[in-house]
Amino acid sequence: QTIEESSREAVQEMRSLLGVLRAGDEADPAGDSAHRRPEPGLADLDALVAEHGANGLRVTFTRIEDTPGALENVAAPLALSVYRTVQESLANVRRHSTAGSAVVALRSGSTDGVRWLEVETVDDGLPRTGGQPGSGFGLRGIRERAALHGGTAEIGPRSGGGWRVRVRFTQR
Repeated sequence: QTIEESSREAVQEMRSLLGVLRAGDEADPAGDSAHRRPEPGLADLDALVAEHGANGLRVTFTRIEDTPGALENVAAPLALSVYRTVQESLANVRRHSTAGSAVVALRSGSTDGVRWLEVETVDDGLPRTGGQPGSGFGLRGIRERAALHGGTAEIGPRSGGGWRVRVRFTQR
């Protein structure tokens, strides 16, 4: 029975992956990357927050710069990792939590001369009961993105209730 459940889960995940790949092909049927949209970055976070707001999740988004313009000079690969982290975090709030709101904070700073960029998403909801548990791939992806940029990830329940995803990336 365990093998059967695991197999069904694996097939479902594979179908989901194929759906994503097909959607990408439909958006660019010729396979011409010159016509693809650029990867999202920090400038696209407002639109991402608005999208989740339109779907019923109230999101408060703040940017805190240690020096003016610090968030404008973030390298594209790091900006994409921050965007994907926020995207996955907010999707998880909607899928797996009873929370009606979330707070996203983007911060820049430095410690001992090392520049960092931190993104944190918190909610005050409870885990949904009776729902499908996640695969864990999204959280693993967040941790991998953090490691890719020499950073750390703190993911888990908050002591006062709710859930927190906080990732500190090292800027190079």
